[in-house]
Amino acid sequence: MNPQGLGAWVSIHYGKGKNQVWEHNIYRGYLSSQQPIAHFGLGTYSTADSVVVTWPDGNKSKIEKVKAGQVLTIASETASTNPFIQLAFLFSLNPNSFTLFFYASKGTF
Repeated sequence: MNPQGLGAWVSIHYGKGKNQVWEHNIYRGYLSSQQPIAHFGLGTYSTADSVVVTWPDGNKSKIEKVKAGQVLTIASETASTNPFIQLAFLFSLNPNSFTLFFYASKGTF
């Protein structure tokens, strides 16, 4: 049971290919937390093309043509298993150009 939807990802799409994402996680660090509210800024745009919530179980909720300056409450019951949006990878790993060096040594303390 996950009544707060912890682990959900919210993404907004606006403008000409602009995107923002937020992971719903109320924990920040030792003895601290944050509000369970996603806040997005659209700059000069007055409408987001879509708001997509990907729930921890993999289902998705999508709202289109969302006006700025409002608070939305999106319930997981509105989610669908239909993969209605193709998510593009922002980065790709090229094994020919990526090298990771890690050295471990005992320090004198």
